Amino acid sequence: MWFQRFCFLLFGLLFWATDSLSIENNKKLFHSFYHPDLFEINKVVFKGNSFVSSEKLQGLISSKPTKKSLPHRALFFYYENVARNRAAPKLLASSLKSIVLSLANEISFFKEPLAENDKQTIYNFYFQNGFHDVAVDYRFYPDSIEKINVLEFSISEGVQYRVDFIAVQGLDSLSPEVEKEIRSVKKVSVGEPFNEELLAEELTAIRVILRNNGYFYADFLSPRVVIDTLKKIDSVYIEFRTGKPVRIGHINFIDSVGNQKRVGFNVKYNNLDIKPGDLFSQKKLLSSEINLSSLGTFELVRIDTSSAFHPFTDSTINLAVLLNYRKLRDYGVGLFTNRTTAEKAINIGFEFTISDRNIFGGAQSASFFLRAFGIDISRVIFERKSLEYEFQTGVNFLQPLLWIIGNTRVGLSSSILYSRRKVFGSLQLNTFTFPLKFSSRLPLWTYFNYIDFDFYFERQVPKNFATASQSFFSNANSFEDSLRIQQSIAIFGNLDRYINTYHPLLTTSIFGINFTGDTRDNPLIPRRGRLTNLSFDGYFFFGMAKYYRFNFSSRWFWDLTNFFVLGARVQTGYIYWFDKKNSFVPFERHFFAGGANSVRGWASRQLRYFKGFRLDTSSSAIVNSFLRDFVGNSTLFETSLEARFRFGRPSYIGKTFADILELFTVTLFFDAGNAYQWLIQNEKGDYYVKYTLGDYIRGIACATGFGIGFITPAGPFFLDVGFPVYDPNGEKRAFASPVFHIRLGYAF
Repeated sequence: MWFQRFCFLLFGLLFWATDSLSIENNKKLFHSFYHPDLFEINKVVFKGNSFVSSEKLQGLISSKPTKKSLPHRALFFYYENVARNRAAPKLLASSLKSIVLSLANEISFFKEPLAENDKQTIYNFYFQNGFHDVAVDYRFYPDSIEKINVLEFSISEGVQYRVDFIAVQGLDSLSPEVEKEIRSVKKVSVGEPFNEELLAEELTAIRVILRNNGYFYADFLSPRVVIDTLKKIDSVYIEFRTGKPVRIGHINFIDSVGNQKRVGFNVKYNNLDIKPGDLFSQKKLLSSEINLSSLGTFELVRIDTSSAFHPFTDSTINLAVLLNYRKLRDYGVGLFTNRTTAEKAINIGFEFTISDRNIFGGAQSASFFLRAFGIDISRVIFERKSLEYEFQTGVNFLQPLLWIIGNTRVGLSSSILYSRRKVFGSLQLNTFTFPLKFSSRLPLWTYFNYIDFDFYFERQVPKNFATASQSFFSNANSFEDSLRIQQSIAIFGNLDRYINTYHPLLTTSIFGINFTGDTRDNPLIPRRGRLTNLSFDGYFFFGMAKYYRFNFSSRWFWDLTNFFVLGARVQTGYIYWFDKKNSFVPFERHFFAGGANSVRGWASRQLRYFKGFRLDTSSSAIVNSFLRDFVGNSTLFETSLEARFRFGRPSYIGKTFADILELFTVTLFFDAGNAYQWLIQNEKGDYYVKYTLGDYIRGIACATGFGIGFITPAGPFFLDVGFPVYDPNGEKRAFASPVFHIRLGYAF
């Protein structure tokens, strides 16, 4: 009995001593200003980790060190100084304290259960990477020198085990093609360190391959790993259960139409990549959903297996295609903005549209529109240029599926457009266009995703050309001025003479081919991926537009952090213009540099490299302005680097302001490039001078600047400020004259 009492007494003393020690340690920890009974984690450190960085381990665990926002730190600093000042009003100190305490959600407090979970998380991470003898512990202690509380995790890694043996069951009866696919996704091999994450990725990839080759029921059991602690090796045993390969029996469409017109069966069926009798393939189900969604008729497309209409058999399964229709007919009127290709400028105007997304029951879409808009608003606001405007009316038509050639689907888009554009003074361009575009999606494994074949027919008339010419010549001060005027309007004069001489129905016929590769995660606000475009267009059998044009552009995006995206762009183009005395290059096909989507240290259309031909300041200002704005160039090279920052959603301000700040974005950019070889003829009907490679290099202009934007439902809306850094023409000094641009969407 006495021994039992002695043990109880000894246990009580030990418990009291341990508890006292724990309380004593707690007394030594630095108390939190925000909660007197809790202790902040001011710093988290890791010791003994050589296999993985401390930054990665910090990302794995839930216990985080306190990180006060900049406003929080400023308020706390202000409060401390006010509290120490005896002369400061007590009400001010009390108010500041209340504000600082309201930001306690940014403070990280030590919680023992959370630390225990973090300890287990670190242990599991190491164990899954082959460190089966790992030991993890932690302690929370005060640092008397820095006067902070430190959470320290100590790790004894041990030896990383290697894979000595892999046994796979259930994949013996596959075809050689499927076996080859499976070998291509192998990630874990004998002799390499054990890695549970890579093993899981490999097994998942094998299951995907099986399900894309008819094995609908394919799955795997959790792999069994046998650990040899003496030899420090792992043996892995994997078992797959594939079941029998199955084929598609029936496909049923379930249309949620409402009171709208239904899309025809053949259109829906022909957009499926998987048909009755085919082996089941999860990949083809996904591509079929993409095909149907791209029609633009459906708000939701979902394809799944279903036995609601027909029963499954041991060798067949059935599919149900659920289609929720969007509103097919729309009427709209209001403001609109767009971006033109030639000027690289933002246009703003009014638009009235009537559209139908299923006009003939085959998912064809058609829209009638009336537009009136001002061109290049930035130049009007910031450069005080006179407003250029354009009126348009027409019909757009889209036939998403025109032909099926082999496994390739070909669609058609077309429009009939009439426009009237004020060019300069009394000169006006009246244009009737009839483009045809045949589009097709390329296989997913190709670099380019889409290919377009374009046929472009146009009748363009320079209205009031004689009156405008007379007005130009009336400003001539000398014979040289008259010659300059004649050269500047020659590109439109050829067209006017052709129309008055031959009275053609069409003035232009162009054929083009365009390749597009798009892997961006978002077309409006891309964070990663690339967009590459390669195009060629030019003279097609008849008309006055005798040229061939090559254009290449590529854009890349990298999301470096959640709030920081880096973008890069390269564009180059060249126009070969032949029979210059008797032909023209359509204004929309000229190359221009400068503007919101080009080298932003210059206004749109105002940048080009002069060699052999410069604007004569003694000549008519009207002629010089016309030459800059409406006669482009035959060669273009541009490149840009842009850093894009988002603010995120701060927690230290109210919901309304947090919602607004989350939509703000800031960009820092560097642009370089220029336009070369002005499309102006000398008295012999040829270019003034030829360029060498050295000329192209010396002619590269550079600019830098920043932009402030706001994310809207239509995309980012920006105000950019660009500064010229280097002007090869010597007209602008570095950083001397900022240029402002209004921009819809990112620059690229």
